[in-house]
Amino acid sequence: MDPQKLIDATSGAAYPGKTFEKGQTLYFKNTDKDKKYDFSSASDRLTIVNNGAKPLKVTVSASIVSKEDFRLSPKEDFEGYMDSHFWFSLVSGNGQELRGIRYSDKGITAEAVIEPADAEAFDIDWDAQRGYFRVPISGEEGKEVTLPEFSFRIRGIANEKASWKELRKSKVSLSVSWSVHEMDETSEAVGVQENGDE
Repeated sequence: MDPQKLIDATSGAAYPGKTFEKGQTLYFKNTDKDKKYDFSSASDRLTIVNNGAKPLKVTVSASIVSKEDFRLSPKEDFEGYMDSHFWFSLVSGNGQELRGIRYSDKGITAEAVIEPADAEAFDIDWDAQRGYFRVPISGEEGKEVTLPEFSFRIRGIANEKASWKELRKSKVSLSVSWSVHEMDETSEAVGVQENGDE
């Protein structure tokens, strides 16, 4: 994290050969193949694929881990929460903020539903060797279906105006967890529905 924007002010002089997203106060190290920067305000993408016949409910949570009193703001501009230290959000694979994010002082949670591929449209067989479904369509063998998926990233900001003096040497980390549960026909889709993101 860099709430004073020293990396921006020095053009990353302390990190020769590395690229940084401009104007940020918190950085994630990026390793995705399609990354724009070595370090940016958003984490690498995590993708969950529904290769089953039923909808999947995905719950994603991110929380601050520290012995100190670091707090989260539910607002990106920290309006009304100027004593908070961080703002985090969950964004889809294409960068759009997920709907229905629940905030607390220490973390965020969101839910998504991944619908299955249309079972009536495809005769689905699992190809264990190549790792995806091979789908005969209209009698043509060997065609592949794009399976429904859900991708997310964590995006964050460190508050430039927060009091960091006593916390400057404190260790802080972000714990991210997710769970996937198969839904039955009586389950209700809750929260976010962001499917097929890159």
